[in-house]
Amino acid sequence: MAFVSAPLLVRSPQLQSSFCGRSTVAPRPAPRIAVNWRCAVTAPTNLKKYIVDDLKKLDYGRKIAKNPAAQRKIDEKVQELEQLNPTLNPVYDDKINGKWLILYTTSKSILGITRPKPFRPNFMLQTIDSPKKRIYNKEKVYLGPIPITTAVEALITNTTATRVTVRFLKFIFFGFLSFSVRDDGSFTGWQDITYLDDDLRISRGNEGNLFVLERAK
Repeated sequence: MAFVSAPLLVRSPQLQSSFCGRSTVAPRPAPRIAVNWRCAVTAPTNLKKYIVDDLKKLDYGRKIAKNPAAQRKIDEKVQELEQLNPTLNPVYDDKINGKWLILYTTSKSILGITRPKPFRPNFMLQTIDSPKKRIYNKEKVYLGPIPITTAVEALITNTTATRVTVRFLKFIFFGFLSFSVRDDGSFTGWQDITYLDDDLRISRGNEGNLFVLERAK
């Protein structure tokens, strides 16, 4: 289960930048983004560290949200890490539970790309409680010193050892205004958990979006 928001889940595209000593220029009007992927990375722990370090420079993915080339190159490196997934049945593994912070996503709705900048979230937390079959997503927007909180509660159902169905139940604004969602199928999707270890989780949604999350300390 990666970070989900309504309407649901999504995909990526490319990255033309400095890679293993070769420099290319991204097609206009997309800006050229330099992501410092290292060459000849073979150890899974090193690959993970390099990916995480570079993702943290991208403002959750907003810096390359309009650069398909940059998104695609990141997707390729993430796929390398997914091939090294150490958890055989992530949906049923207890490591999936707990609090997770989003590091990177291609979901424009979660990034708030269409919102004015002051209303784009700068804190995105997901809590998974698989025994209760619940996901809780929370985001915060700071208007000066004032935090505005929005939350979503969703029901999760295990479909396979790597996939869950996600159905939104209600939205909560300011911590107390709650609105239930009609069960008409429009707020339902699925997530594939493609990588899970003690502190990192990668998921892909039914609309093709990529989600990379780090366990909250």
